[in-house]
Parts: sequence; structure tokens; C-alpha cells
Amino acid sequence: MQNGARRAIEIGKPYNRFITVLLEKGGFPERDAAAATRAFIKLIADWLREKGGRLCWTYSLEWGSQNLSHVHILLHIPPDLDKKFRPMPQRWAKSFLPLGKFAGAVLSKRIRGANTPDGVSVGLYDRELWADLYYLMKAAPVALEEPLAMLGRGRPGIRWGQSSLVFGKRSGSWQERRADNQ
Repeated sequence: MQNGARRAIEIGKPYNRFITVLLEKGGFPERDAAAATRAFIKLIADWLREKGGRLCWTYSLEWGSQNLSHVHILLHIPPDLDKKFRPMPQRWAKSFLPLGKFAGAVLSKRIRGANTPDGVSVGLYDRELWADLYYLMKAAPVALEEPLAMLGRGRPGIRWGQSSLVFGKRSGSWQERRADNQ
């Protein structure tokens, strides 16, 4: 996740959106959460491809007693498409989730500092991005906490080293393809 975030910045596609999808509450059985995550990311990638873009992303699949099976996704949406993208996660929830759209089904926020005129407002963006990465990695081994702890402690209620059973792949990032280098 960390390497994916760094690489996205290097190629000029900094993660600038943070999305959470409540998969199980939306009707996907817990065992299908990983497949549902891939399908949701594909919706985003297809939408972006239609507009001439390529998607850079990372995700973390979790299960918790309050939100059940859910996914957090960090991704890059080109700043000129951000306004058009904002309503899309809610629209997709309506048709994507078996139970349809409901309050809180999909939460989407812009990462502050990513879309500033200078490309990336370094201080603000770094704090926001690393806090979001820290949040996504809370179920990672405790040994990984130290490198992120100073930057990511801005989120209340995070207990590092949490564990949750998930079916399928817990996390992933876009895999850079040759075309991404051009």
C-alpha cells in the first residue's frame, strides 16, 4: 500500500479519493466481499477509461462488528473529472449492491491537499494521505505501525493490530503496467 501510494505520486497520479463501501450490509455475503471489491474497482476503472484515464488504487478489505464486511479504497481521479466523479459511487451503489442504495452504503471523500494548483500541497496532503493509509493498515502486523505512527495518528479510535477474518484477498494495489510508464 505504501509503495503504491509513493509510486502514484511519482507518476503524477496521487491518491486523491478515499471511498468506503459497506458490502455485507449492502447485501453481499461475507464470502463474496473480495469479488465484490474487484467488481466495484472495475466500475471505477471502466468509468475512468471511458474518459481517457487509467486508475491507480489500493484497497483494504475488513470485517467489523459494526460495519460487517466492508472495503476502504484509496484512488486517483484526475482533478478535471472530480466533479463528475463525485456522484458516481452513490449511483453505482444503487445498481451494484444487491440491497441497493441506503444511507451510508458508500462514503466518498476527497483527500485534502491533493488537487491544489501546485499539484500536491505537500504538508497537508502528506498528513491526510498517511492518516488514510494508517487507517487502511490498522489490521497489519504491529511491527509496521512505527513507520506510519507519527504521520497517521490523527484518526481517533484506531487500534493498531486489529484482526478480522476476511475471505479472499485482504488488500491490493494497482499493478503498474508498461503503458502507465508512458
